[in-house]
Amino acid sequence: MPGYIQKAVLVLRDDVENLFSSLQGLYKEKLARLKQLHLSEADKRYFITVKDSDRLADSLKKDGTIIDEISVLDYSIASVKDRIRSIAGIHIDNGDRRIYPDDEAIVRDINAIIFSIQNILKGIISARESLVREMEAQMLSTEKDIATLSKMRLLKIIK
Repeated sequence: MPGYIQKAVLVLRDDVENLFSSLQGLYKEKLARLKQLHLSEADKRYFITVKDSDRLADSLKKDGTIIDEISVLDYSIASVKDRIRSIAGIHIDNGDRRIYPDDEAIVRDINAIIFSIQNILKGIISARESLVREMEAQMLSTEKDIATLSKMRLLKIIK
């Protein structure tokens, strides 16, 4: 399955186990931030519906902050994985995002979190694409309204 690591038997040393614990915490924090981002999609959809551009702009700004936090978490995750790799001498990520070996409960938990992250990312992407389509439709409608109003102004000027 995508997102998991190659199988190897490894009894985790205390220092490596602490790194896995740190990795687990970082992934949990990333998942929490992604959930915030996902929830904000519904807010933005509402702001578009009621044409509240100020609150929409504020929500998008908050999303930017969350995305920046996620980027920092991703950097920290990569750093911890590198430390695990250098200490344990194993490549724990085979490119599909899951962690190997998964003999340890903490590693299985991390893989479950990674799976949740992948699913929520799919939901965010889908919701964001829908949001963009709604925003584009609203922009088109606004452009038509502007064109109509401009034509009306020309009629008044001609009189």
